Amino acid sequence: MAVLSLFAYLVPQLPWVRRFSLPDVAILLLLGVVTNAINPHIHTLALFATHRSWLTIAASLLIFYGGAELTKETMRAIWKPVIGLATFGVGISIVILGLLLALLSVAHLPLITDLLIGAILAGTDPTVLISLLDVIALRDRMKEMLIAESALNDPVSALVATSLITLLKPAGTSLRMQILITVWEILSAIGAGALLGIVITRLPQRSLWRYRTVRMVSVFTLASILSFFLQSSPFLMAFITGFLAHPLQDTHSDSKIIQSEIALRFRLYDHKAFDILLFVVRSYLFLALGLSFPLHASMQDVAFALITAILLITVARPLSVFSVKGVFHRVFPLREAVFCACNRQTGVIPALFANELLHMHVAHAAYIDLVITFTILVTSVLLLPIFQPLAHALNLIEKKDDFV
Repeated sequence: MAVLSLFAYLVPQLPWVRRFSLPDVAILLLLGVVTNAINPHIHTLALFATHRSWLTIAASLLIFYGGAELTKETMRAIWKPVIGLATFGVGISIVILGLLLALLSVAHLPLITDLLIGAILAGTDPTVLISLLDVIALRDRMKEMLIAESALNDPVSALVATSLITLLKPAGTSLRMQILITVWEILSAIGAGALLGIVITRLPQRSLWRYRTVRMVSVFTLASILSFFLQSSPFLMAFITGFLAHPLQDTHSDSKIIQSEIALRFRLYDHKAFDILLFVVRSYLFLALGLSFPLHASMQDVAFALITAILLITVARPLSVFSVKGVFHRVFPLREAVFCACNRQTGVIPALFANELLHMHVAHAAYIDLVITFTILVTSVLLLPIFQPLAHALNLIEKKDDFV
């Protein structure tokens, strides 16, 4: 995996690859898929690499980083469309995709299974977005809107998905109890994450705490431990804590300390170390997803999965975004709505859901897993390269003058 990660880092630097604006996330996914196809013995590595615990920790760290990049000033201006997209928009997307799959008789599944596919795919994945936004310099408002929406819509889609799973497997936990458990995961993550974030901001900025890598890893570890003991949503906990703790923010005391050349050099090494950490985590996540891609599906199932991905990208997501645009038209400009409508990533969190369905032996779990993994590949490899040209066309790229 280390060799594949290095290859994925070097390939985007080639001049002929830059023309296609292909991000390293897409290359990592493709490398994982190709490696899985070439080496028939890679399945054991894939099972180890895609263990739920490893994927959860890695995805949570990227989401934590995304939350840490947000600013309170921008969030005050965009909270209405963000909440609308994360709630009302998710509901519309679930219903539209589920009904389309049922009406078109795609895969000839029961309506509740089609709705479950819609619920799992309704959330936009923050891990892919955060990796992409490290490369594309979007304006702060657009960047923070995408990150916040992608982090907040996952709990909503998870609430619907877990309820539908309970209806599909009634022998387990009752529907009422499952809803209560999911609500607890959401509310405890918000409450505990907010409390931890506020406490962190009041800690004295001394010694090693001055360094970004130390702050990020320490705060993330505390949030992960707290999430484990409270049985709360690790992704939402990571996002809320990162947003309120601001571990990326350099303090006033830092500016006094880093005057010397040695201190400046340490600061540079600190930033490089954290960038390397992010790349390692990102490489692991998307190589693991590529390695787990199912290669033995029938052509018919692959065609059904492709139709589902196309319906999600071209119908369900745009209609959900423009419905929210109609409600919040004063604070949600058209160009931002268009860009959001084209922002349709699927990644780690839906993959975790699909993996859980396989372990629970839910009906049609293998097909749902194929749809999810195929949608991950389609949205990452085909959609990500158009984001930068689209952002330029909509004038959403941060101009150099903005930094002056």
